Amino acid sequence: MVLEDTVEAYRKIYPTNAKPNDNYQNAYARFTQVKDFLEDNEDKKGLSLIEELLTKAISYIDCIVRMDISNTVRFRLEEEEMINKLVELDHLRRIKHEALISQLNITNRYLFKNYEVDNDIPAGRVYSLPPETIRDRVSVGDWAGYLITGLYENRDR
Repeated sequence: MVLEDTVEAYRKIYPTNAKPNDNYQNAYARFTQVKDFLEDNEDKKGLSLIEELLTKAISYIDCIVRMDISNTVRFRLEEEEMINKLVELDHLRRIKHEALISQLNITNRYLFKNYEVDNDIPAGRVYSLPPETIRDRVSVGDWAGYLITGLYENRDR
């Protein structure tokens, strides 16, 4: 009975039928909730950590976009030159991805250590996807994309 209640509560928090819109809105809402909480508590260290997390997410997504652009303009380069460029970009993407994952873990660890879970700091901390996916590289990369899309879609116009 307890397990069923836990699963039901989990499904309400992390719906499995989430649409892409929901993912980026959830990522944006969670990030904003944590940022606002840290600002209200004048937590300069926490704010610095989430600012660095946002910087790492932007850097990773920028690298992904550059790789996609390189793939579309490959006809203008010689084969060997293109291969070298893609290998270089892939190596850079991996470095950026590792940096993003590390910063996400550092930020969440800080929040976990300094704040209890309540209405202000959710259980997943700044990460808005299901908790078990935080160890999945692809999910963390997707989350970064959702966060950046959410920030873009919710900007002041």
